[in-house]
Order: sequence, then C-alpha cells, then structure tokens
Amino acid sequence: QLQIPHDFVVEGNFTVVASLTHGYLPMATAWYRKRFYLPREWQGFAIWVEFDGVFRSSDVYLNGVKLGHHASGYTSFYYYLGDRAIFGAANVLAVYCDASHEEGWWYEGGGLYRHVWLNVANAVHATTWGVYETAVVTGD
Repeated sequence: QLQIPHDFVVEGNFTVVASLTHGYLPMATAWYRKRFYLPREWQGFAIWVEFDGVFRSSDVYLNGVKLGHHASGYTSFYYYLGDRAIFGAANVLAVYCDASHEEGWWYEGGGLYRHVWLNVANAVHATTWGVYETAVVTGD
C-alpha cells in the first residue's frame, strides 16, 4: 500500500547510464490504481477528482474509460467523473504516469507527487478556478 504523495523514481536503482541531472535514477513509467466506493446518495451531485501534481505526462481512467491526458508535471488539473461513475458500487481510478521525458535539469521525480482529492458538490456550484476578481488600476 502506497502513501500519496508518492515518487516512484526515487525508489529505483541508481545506474551510471541514467541522467546525472536526475541523480543517476532512471526515469520510467508507472501505474497507480485506487478502488473506491461512491454512495448512491451522491448521484446527481457534481463529483470530480483533482490532482495537485502528477509528474510528468499522465493519462487518467475511471472504470476503464479515459478521462483525459495532462502533459505537464507542474500544473494541477481535474476531471469530472460524470456519468462514468458507478454509484452504490466500487469504482477504479487508474493513472498512468510517464516520467521518461525530462522537463528540467534538476531532479523531478515521477508519479503522484502531490495530493489527490475527490470533491463532491451540489450540481449547481462554482467550478474549480471559476470565481476570480480582476483589479483595474486607474489614475495615479
């Protein structure tokens, strides 16, 4: 059983053929899977899974259906579960992480290296990042 956040690269074996900038740890790929239950009472609510950070390129699936692809390890993202969720039964969330391509010259790691959240809200709600204020400066 893993504790999230998790870096699968740091658990690898050091080798001189791997990149110096990544501490001689080979950059690879990994799968994460989580089985979870959604109560029947949540049907009709907005439910989404939010990733604070997945390094690097990721594909996310719910019950075998692809929710989407995210290409950067440095930005958060989310997917609504919508009609892909099964209520009153087990669901399986699977995340494929491809850390084989470097984005920087420093150690970046790989995997679910930030928190993952399951969010539930009323069907009518302010979406994630949906409410903001823009300031306008006038005069001196």
